[in-house]
Amino acid sequence: MLVYAGSGSYRGAPLLTVRGALRAGAGLVFAAVPGFIAPHISAELPEAIVLPLATRNGEVEGASASAVISEWLPKCAALVAGPGCGRSEGVEELFLWLWKNCRLPLLLDADMLWFYGRNLSELAPRADVLLTPHSAEAGRILGLTPAEVDSKRAECVLSLTAKTGQALLKGRNTLVASSEELRMIAAGSPSLAVPGSGDVLSGIIGAFIAAGIPIADAATVGALAHGLAGEALEARLGVRGALAGEIADEIPAVLK
Repeated sequence: MLVYAGSGSYRGAPLLTVRGALRAGAGLVFAAVPGFIAPHISAELPEAIVLPLATRNGEVEGASASAVISEWLPKCAALVAGPGCGRSEGVEELFLWLWKNCRLPLLLDADMLWFYGRNLSELAPRADVLLTPHSAEAGRILGLTPAEVDSKRAECVLSLTAKTGQALLKGRNTLVASSEELRMIAAGSPSLAVPGSGDVLSGIIGAFIAAGIPIADAATVGALAHGLAGEALEARLGVRGALAGEIADEIPAVLK
């Protein structure tokens, strides 16, 4: 699978997403990241294949990034885009290129959700995209406040599938919606409410999609594994102090 993530302000996001994917069993993970992050990723996770992307003034160049990613897409079975990528013009250019040209199943998270909402009216429908917002991100897409999303979560997650086929709404009792059904994942723990937890979840789900599991099923299994990992960490450490990387490291035991 391929992960596009990271920016000057969020250098750890690619590490967490790739770590989640590897711990969930992805056989090969390509990490497309801004060039100035690449040495850090290679040093921390030598198991990943790092694809440095050209930058200008600290921001990814969209055309250059799409050229690099397009070269490696034939080797991949899924693409995760968004964790920590920022909201520069170059990233928006890359988002639009991915939507139009990437024929792999596509998981959109974090800032890529912002660009999705920003360009929503102009996007052609696809049936192979998974949106993974929390309440605030879902609210921006739907024109609602986070409180309004939380008051009608089922209705909102179903609305999010209009152009993508499936969506996952994070939070307590995570919801996964497709055109066919709505599912709720009750597993979880307050220990999951830590920075980077969502990046790990994206990597886990991406690994399952790349393994050939249908997108909605991969989202369901990924959210369940993520929730059970949180429960295991709470049992061992309590509800405070867990790190996102520890969530990823708990996944092999959960899947066993």
